[in-house]
Amino acid sequence: MTEDGSPRRVALYTLGCKTNQYDSGRLAEEFEASGFRLVPFGEPADVYVINTCTVTAEADREARSAARRARARRPGAVVVATGCYVAVDPAAMAAIPGVRLLNGSGLVRRVEELLAARPGADGARGDRGVGVCECGSKEATGTSTPPYSHTLMPTHPHAPALPHPHTPTLPTRTRQVLKIQEGCNYRCAYCVVPRARGKARSRPLDEVLAESRRRVESGFRELVLTGTCIGSYGQDLRPRARLVECAGAIAAIPGLARLRISSIEPWEVEEDLIELAANHPVVCRHFHLPVQSGDDGVRRRMRRPGSGEQFAALVASIREAMPDAGITTDVIVGTPGETEAEFARTLDFCREIAFSRMHVFRYSPRPFTPAAAQPDRVPRPVQDARSRALIRLGEEMADAFARRWVGSVVPVLVEGPHGRDGLLEGLTGSYIRARFPGDAALHGRMVGVEALDARAGCLIGRVVNGDE
Repeated sequence: MTEDGSPRRVALYTLGCKTNQYDSGRLAEEFEASGFRLVPFGEPADVYVINTCTVTAEADREARSAARRARARRPGAVVVATGCYVAVDPAAMAAIPGVRLLNGSGLVRRVEELLAARPGADGARGDRGVGVCECGSKEATGTSTPPYSHTLMPTHPHAPALPHPHTPTLPTRTRQVLKIQEGCNYRCAYCVVPRARGKARSRPLDEVLAESRRRVESGFRELVLTGTCIGSYGQDLRPRARLVECAGAIAAIPGLARLRISSIEPWEVEEDLIELAANHPVVCRHFHLPVQSGDDGVRRRMRRPGSGEQFAALVASIREAMPDAGITTDVIVGTPGETEAEFARTLDFCREIAFSRMHVFRYSPRPFTPAAAQPDRVPRPVQDARSRALIRLGEEMADAFARRWVGSVVPVLVEGPHGRDGLLEGLTGSYIRARFPGDAALHGRMVGVEALDARAGCLIGRVVNGDE
């Protein structure tokens, strides 16, 4: 509380993946349980928390920019950086005056201690000194210290995930991110995440199920299973468990409308997981399979298991079981040594697979990764041109996939309004966004939408029936 008895305000800014969204949701709930009031990041606050990502250099820059904006907005506030960037390169964030680096459990408690130690009851004078690292290391250096554990497994019975910082909170509950594991045992040449998140660790199945039931009971209609490498779920547990067992048990929870499996490495997709998605009415017919490159030579340099032929065979198997399945992917362009011929093969491969949506990333050298030391860097203008070409192809494929549903009625989980155009929007089970007229009473409901048109990969239609 401040001197006048009002609750202290905390603003969270989340960068990166669904795992980070889950971690921020846990922090948000813990702050609220401790008497703080959550406010948007753009408003004055007593505490600003930046949950960082370090997958790309752009993510690093955005984390530093967010910290500086917070300092400028209210110089007397406590500004905290946490997450993967802090774990991998704490010196970079510590160089920003007044930014505290906090990773691991007990972050909210440490923030309360920092507030109590500041001059003045409401912290108005602030700390303008150098950044301080409190990540379990005695020094904030990114070159000699080991990886920092910043696992944010839930310690509170309720941990709703926050939306992206630029997305307004919706008035009703629809989708909830649910983290089932942390860390990764693979060592792709370009990826720094294993250093940031550590080895793969799974949450016990009974704990996952208990949280899933609470989410459903509190009104969430769709759960999205996420983690650093969810295909490895359960391998470290005793007795061992499997992702398909976890997904099947969650899907059986009464009242759950949808269960979506987020990004999974293609070599970890087992036949019975495909069968579960094909036969269970709750499990979404959507697989996000990161391909990263369609050229086998590039994949070998990336240290990615499997071949393009194996990837194509997996997609064929999924489509044989579910012709309507959405197959989305991630692709990296401009990895060191990538030639025009290799990129052309990636372009052709993606066209042949006919993904329903693609996320395209320009290669960004990451510290402590083998790829960062590889020669033959691809110039940025070439990366940009390749990125644009893949993005155009991705848009064409997304539009073609959406058009398959024009003239049919598709189930859509209504998430809320789309901008200010008076339309509602939501997702189909195969991960197509749909927009349609409707009122606020439809928020959080599963409705049938007649698809009248498709524009830019999005269905445009009208509601013809609802489930409630």
